[in-house]
Amino acid sequence: MIKILIIITILFSSTLFSNQVVKTKEGNKKEISDIYINSMKKAESYFNYGKYDKTITFLLPLLKNRYELNKELILKLYEKLALSYFNLKDKKNAEFYIKRIFLLNYDYQFDPVFIPPEFIEYSHTIFEANQKEFLDSKNFIKKMIEKKDPDRYKIRTKKLYKNFIPGVGQFQNDHSYKGGIIITSEVLFGLTSMISYGLLKYYQKEDYTYENTDLANLGKIANTVSVIGFVTVYAYSVVDSLIYYNASKVEVIQYSRLKIYPIITPSLNYVSFELNF
Repeated sequence: MIKILIIITILFSSTLFSNQVVKTKEGNKKEISDIYINSMKKAESYFNYGKYDKTITFLLPLLKNRYELNKELILKLYEKLALSYFNLKDKKNAEFYIKRIFLLNYDYQFDPVFIPPEFIEYSHTIFEANQKEFLDSKNFIKKMIEKKDPDRYKIRTKKLYKNFIPGVGQFQNDHSYKGGIIITSEVLFGLTSMISYGLLKYYQKEDYTYENTDLANLGKIANTVSVIGFVTVYAYSVVDSLIYYNASKVEVIQYSRLKIYPIITPSLNYVSFELNF
């Protein structure tokens, strides 16, 4: 049974790595070489059989060409090397590759399904001890990305006065669909109020009466409802925008087409794409 699971793991790993695509220095896409795939297969096999020294032997040469690999593959290589050294009781080298993981990806999470809890606990210890260094690396990488392509990004800060403009506060808080609905509602209620009021005044006699009282009453109802609706939506717009404005006073990085929302977790800060409504 154990051998079957090992074989399935190896097949899954080979499939995962065989489908990856990398970019060479010349900029042309190509599939990862057979040498890399075979080395990963052998490394996975040795690792699953507990031959961690052999695993390291097959993995280390792959890092020589890490600039031709994508970020995800490099992280997986670092993770497997860290695990191998950890299992060999070589804490120094295990720490070295764990640090490389967090320097490359501050928000990296080890999968508790496949990673032993003692290794995860050890990595957390290293993370806590070097958190400032990892955070500095994260900020440096972020700045380099923005510097490399400054036209792609723009930094926008929040303004308090925008919360009192219907719908604008929602757009400021990145609730664009909600802002669109509020603006549309305000326009409809406003137009209904002005049109109904204008018609009532136009058909009103000098003694403030109407020839068609039923139609006049309907116009008054429409005018009253539209005014109440306009005020209600405006009040909701202000309260809603102020709540979200105060909840997260952060600088929002906006991509030229996609919006990036800051998501804050209890232990880590990371950015992910999210549509809020």
